[in-house]
Amino acid sequence: MEYKPSSSMTENEPGGAAELEVWDRLKDAFNTDERGVLYHQYPIIDKTGGRFDRMPDFVVFHEDLGLLILECKGYTIDQVDRIEGDTWYLDGVSQSTTTPLEQARQQGFALKKFFMDEPVLVDDQQNVKIPMNPLVAL
Repeated sequence: MEYKPSSSMTENEPGGAAELEVWDRLKDAFNTDERGVLYHQYPIIDKTGGRFDRMPDFVVFHEDLGLLILECKGYTIDQVDRIEGDTWYLDGVSQSTTTPLEQARQQGFALKKFFMDEPVLVDDQQNVKIPMNPLVAL
């Protein structure tokens, strides 16, 4: 596994401590002999205008697992009051609701658009062959 850390993240930034903790845990979860790349804050550029569009917290391209998109949140499970559909209701934090899985899913779809330009990555029905799995880390 190849590791591509963000050079700009610090513990003092919002969510920074949580992201750095998840980064360390992800590096521990993968062996160096696995084929893939783990990115922290992977930039996704809009193809039409060449502008910055999205930056998932973590992106994993893995030979066996496919594309993993991880959205990291800096709160604890105790701060999640309930989950209804894609909406998480929070307690004890400045934000009352969030949709982290949907956020990860949308970032994954934005990234998969690039795969459509590579014939080897699409099937006969023009579906991307690589599975995409959105995840949330607290």
